[in-house]
Amino acid sequence: MWRTIHDKNIDIPKYRVSCKRSGTHSFESPQVASSFGGEINDHCGWIVDLNNFDIEVMFLINDQDVRICITLTKESLHRRNIVNFGRTTLKPTIAYGMLWHCKIQPGDVVCDPLCGSGSILIEALASMNSSVVIGGEIDYRLILKTLDNYKSFLEDAEIAREKKWAHFDIFNWDACHIPLKNSSVDVIVSDLPFGKRVGSHTSNMKLYPGVFNELSRIAQVSSGRACLLTKDKRSLIKSMNMFKAYWKRGPTMSINIGGLSACVYVLYRTATTFS
Repeated sequence: MWRTIHDKNIDIPKYRVSCKRSGTHSFESPQVASSFGGEINDHCGWIVDLNNFDIEVMFLINDQDVRICITLTKESLHRRNIVNFGRTTLKPTIAYGMLWHCKIQPGDVVCDPLCGSGSILIEALASMNSSVVIGGEIDYRLILKTLDNYKSFLEDAEIAREKKWAHFDIFNWDACHIPLKNSSVDVIVSDLPFGKRVGSHTSNMKLYPGVFNELSRIAQVSSGRACLLTKDKRSLIKSMNMFKAYWKRGPTMSINIGGLSACVYVLYRTATTFS
């Protein structure tokens, strides 16, 4: 995989080992990098170079979960396609992962009802097969940020040609009163307010049920999918239980967002007609 992407024919590559860790452990990240880096050197004979490396081996440790990866790009892509950031702009790399879990098909209508500065919308245009991308936001200042990011994304002439068939709309709306028809959206992906920098846990207890009511209404019956991110798990689970007739729960994944322990929830629309 690495050789395919980088098109390099290197007999003895230079490498480094990095470690990103969250949770409580009896060891430090540099100890992990040093220990595993030594094992690679002993078994493979690769050359250690912390600055001009060909391959970076990455340890990702989250509590008891350990993943060993090889980075495919020299720089992180977490800022791609975004030029105007909000207070809680979602990393495009996370937005991509959420969209991927919805298995988007050509022609799908994708909606983010609380779009913020547009990370999910731009990523749906950039990386997915969706032909209609719709976003809404109650704060008009964030709509302007989304439009800035959209215009910047289309400044590349090749991208503009490739995406000329796609339909992109952004609305100033209240996510508890979405002006879309029943069963009109295939995929809903959204980063919900955590109740920290934006909103509060008290306001989320009122907001989340109102949002779920609208998501249940606009999602395609039987085939609609949703992927929702939040730290306020209590409010989300309570809302899911309130509308369980309309949603079947799929995978749930833990994720570290700026040091906050959040969760991604994948949901599937049932065959129950909204009423």
